[in-house]
Amino acid sequence: MLFVGNIRSYFSPKVVISCSSFLANRDVMSASESILPASLRKPLRFFMPLYCLFIVWVSLLPSSQENSIPHLDKILHAGVYGLLAFGLSLTWQNVSKVKIWMACLLYGGVMEIAQGSLTLTRTPSLLDFIANGVGAATALYALGYLNQKLAA
Repeated sequence: MLFVGNIRSYFSPKVVISCSSFLANRDVMSASESILPASLRKPLRFFMPLYCLFIVWVSLLPSSQENSIPHLDKILHAGVYGLLAFGLSLTWQNVSKVKIWMACLLYGGVMEIAQGSLTLTRTPSLLDFIANGVGAATALYALGYLNQKLAA
């Protein structure tokens, strides 16, 4: 196996601190306040449950299975759950990103199970579940990156 460069640079204190702030979400909290003013948190707290109901409605609609773009549904899953994670993270800024990601993952899993048990035209899919998690994680990572850029 060939190593190019010094492996210590991958584990520098700056990288470790940025990873730990993503998980603990303590250093980023003050920066995220500048993204969403306090006056907008209340309306967003009203719309987030409505968005969750929208996800239930869309998830249980009959499926046509006529996609001209391959794997378009995976992209839509990632986008829908990315928006969910982004909105939840902005609304409840004192909750860690890991907990928000886990909540989105759990919600996506419940929706996949509901598709298989409550509908006749939809089936649960492990790839859809993975796309939900990837979309939520991507949105939370992007929000953390945006917070760091705005704080600097």
